[in-house]
Amino acid sequence: MWVIYFNSFFFVTKTNAAVVYDYEIETFISDIIELINTDSNNISFSLVLDETPNAFVVENNRLVFTSGLLKYIQNPEALIGVIAHEIGHIKKFHLAKRKKRLKDMQILDQVSSLAAITTSILTNNPEILLQSTIASKSNINNYYSLYNKNQEREADLFAIQRLNDL
Repeated sequence: MWVIYFNSFFFVTKTNAAVVYDYEIETFISDIIELINTDSNNISFSLVLDETPNAFVVENNRLVFTSGLLKYIQNPEALIGVIAHEIGHIKKFHLAKRKKRLKDMQILDQVSSLAAITTSILTNNPEILLQSTIASKSNINNYYSLYNKNQEREADLFAIQRLNDL
């Protein structure tokens, strides 16, 4: 039984999933990874039993694919595109960047909250605290959403370029 942690915006989700072992699928995916991953990075993968079609990257250059992805994917070319996209996240260090960005945003949120509390106390106006907190959370969510979209775009561009080079 594997325990998998992944970030979805500001939430950490804990998922228990059974790992699926299938020689033909593992060989097929390994061959695709080897074809796309031309440098010395060691990329591994797991196939987990989950009906939700999904693929994502976790630490240690590990790709995770769900059985639902393989069940619902339309053709092998689409799977190759998904694998190339996920490898793009690894090659662009998106997981490490995201973890650092989350830490930076938490610090920014704490400083912002402290400033709002101080201002609210000094002006004897609790409304400032409420408005500042709402504005801060909204700005952080908007910024993080844009940051995620940029990483997805970067991974897409990596996949397109890499697959065009094959």
